[in-house]
Amino acid sequence: MTRKTPLLAAMVAGALGTGCTSLGPMPATAGISAVPAGRPDVALQFGAVPGFRLSEATESSGGRPQFQGAAVVEPDRWIGVPGVIAGVRSVRGEGGDSYAEPMLGYRAHLDRGRHFSLLGVGSAAKAGHSDRGASYEATRGSGEVLLDVNPHSSAIVELHLMAGAGAMALSGTGTYCVRSDGRGTDCDTTTPSSQPTTPQPTARGSVGGMYMALNGGIALDVARGLNSWFHGGRVALLAAHGQMPTVVWGAEGPPRAYTTVGLTITLAAGAR
Repeated sequence: MTRKTPLLAAMVAGALGTGCTSLGPMPATAGISAVPAGRPDVALQFGAVPGFRLSEATESSGGRPQFQGAAVVEPDRWIGVPGVIAGVRSVRGEGGDSYAEPMLGYRAHLDRGRHFSLLGVGSAAKAGHSDRGASYEATRGSGEVLLDVNPHSSAIVELHLMAGAGAMALSGTGTYCVRSDGRGTDCDTTTPSSQPTTPQPTARGSVGGMYMALNGGIALDVARGLNSWFHGGRVALLAAHGQMPTVVWGAEGPPRAYTTVGLTITLAAGAR
């Protein structure tokens, strides 16, 4: 195996709800609106965004929604630079596998009619966890550009169409139990210590690289244009098609494609 910057790892895969070990939540998009608030604003978001789990790299499945909660601040006139945003999100996996990821970006209207907006945002995080005999450590950094199109502005309801692209630099290592074909499986942690047993095969892998993704979606903004401390809400349906790593017997293979969807809800408030 060619050892690249550490990445991947660890564990087993399994579809959502099967009870299999599933570690390493990796969002494919920030899920942030590209539309500037135009005033000091704090937005709180929760839901799921497209992405994948690092554990899925060790077997044939790939891609699932990743749950997150996020807070984004746009200081606007308070710092004299409208459009600058800063925030943090908590990416949540299973069994306590979660981490915080700071975000920094800039968004702006591209035309006087404010029908087109553009967002550029970057983030970075370090993650790690162990569960049922599997473990991983990973470092990720990501960047994304997103275009938002608003066909018709309204103080009450607005429809937004979104399209963008992102890149994730991923590096990590991990250990996991394997089947006879070298794919990941749950480690057997239920056998009594008094009962002799054949040691279960394990693998330790290390991978790293740049993984690209295309993303898009549709969103509905409500009460965004009101002259109030309440800046409105957004419901967004998101989708992504991207690349993720593969690992067999701990050896890195070529990236494979995945496609997933997600749904987020955002509420915003701040200065009039």
